[in-house]
Formats: sequence, C-alpha cells, structure tokens
Amino acid sequence: MEALVGLLVVLLVVGLLVVFVIQPGMGARRARERLAQETANVVITNCKELVGAVPGSKPPVLVTGQAVIAGNPLVRQLGTLRRIFGGEVGLFTSLSVWASHLAVLRMVQEAKRLGYNAVGNVRIETSDLGEAFGKGKTVLVEVVAYGTAYDVQEQPG
Repeated sequence: MEALVGLLVVLLVVGLLVVFVIQPGMGARRARERLAQETANVVITNCKELVGAVPGSKPPVLVTGQAVIAGNPLVRQLGTLRRIFGGEVGLFTSLSVWASHLAVLRMVQEAKRLGYNAVGNVRIETSDLGEAFGKGKTVLVEVVAYGTAYDVQEQPG
C-alpha cells in the first residue's frame, strides 16, 4: 500500500513538472524555430509600403493566419493565485507568445502558398475566448495575424 501511495506521489510530481515547466515553453520554442525557418526568404514588415522593392507581376492580396491555444486547468489555477498575490503569469505569457508565433507562421505559409515573397502592413490582433466557454472555465488565447502579401523582386544594381 505504501508503495502505491509513493508511486502516486511520484506521478503527481512528474505531471506537475511537465505541466508547469516543460510543456508551456516547448510549444513556443518549436513555433519560434519553425517561424525562423519558414521566413528565411520572406520579407515581413509592419510598414505600409515596402520601400525600395520593385513590384512583381502579381497584385497585392490580403493574407491571414490564426491560432487558438488552450491552457490546461492547472495553468488557470496558477493564474488565480497570481491574481491574488500579483505578478506576471509566465505561463500565460508563454501561451500568448506561442499563439502569436503560430499565427504569423500560418500567415507567411499562406503567402508562400499563393506565390508571394513579402508581407507588409502586418498586424496582430488578440482575444480571450475563455469567456465564451463560461467564466473561469478555461484559458483560450486567440491570435489573428494579417497583412498584405506582395510579390517583390530585388532592385537591379
């Protein structure tokens, strides 16, 4: 019986470690790495015009990317504790960063799929979808990235 209780305690500790330490950062890191790989040959800017670029043959089009990331119930409990004592909730920050990287990545992938090599006037919008599922039930972060895709060629010379 003592062995069973000990095993349950070990499993609980390992589970908490995965939920609070390992899992939140892994998704954001993977998204950041994929974003760096996918955008290696794509110009991304929040400027309304791409200065110095020679327009290509295609007309500019709107491209979007969306990501919805859900936190687990333990993250919600940690957020409740932080609300009481104050301070930044690093796990929520990680969820937001992860979602924004995924949204931008999906926007760039759409631009590349359509044959464009630059995205200008990039904007990022966020919203809390947790309220849609009942107050305090879950943590959902939605991020939408959008911009204007351009086909640009380098200036000669």
